Amino acid sequence: MNGLMKNLIQGVLSSFLTGRGGTQAALINAVISAMTQQGGGAAQGLSQMVSNFEKNGLGDIAKTWVGTGQNAQVNAEQIQQGFGMNMVQQIAQSAGLKPEQASSMLAQILPNLVDQLTPNGAIDNQAVGNLIQSVVKKMAA
Repeated sequence: MNGLMKNLIQGVLSSFLTGRGGTQAALINAVISAMTQQGGGAAQGLSQMVSNFEKNGLGDIAKTWVGTGQNAQVNAEQIQQGFGMNMVQQIAQSAGLKPEQASSMLAQILPNLVDQLTPNGAIDNQAVGNLIQSVVKKMAA
């Protein structure tokens, strides 16, 4: 992985995790964990999430998060549509939240998180996957 990209992504995730209250950090951890469990493991997690948004009619929104332009805003209902209600419930349960709370919070943080994980305007599965695995291991320790 490109050292500069790795440092950038680690810095972003670190700021997301340390600069947030316990609830937001738990939610981010739950999203990262959910991404690592989707088909293909961590290396495919972000790509799979974007693909799910595309399949559920929200591809244009998710693509703005990955791209280098301005991020499209999303609301709680679109989060539920993009992830699917089962995934939202799984993420909410992992974070100790109600699905409605998790959806609302994700609507606020997910666009920027995905944007920061894709600083070059594209998903580098290996780089993002390695970083996500590293973060999950660090959180589990």
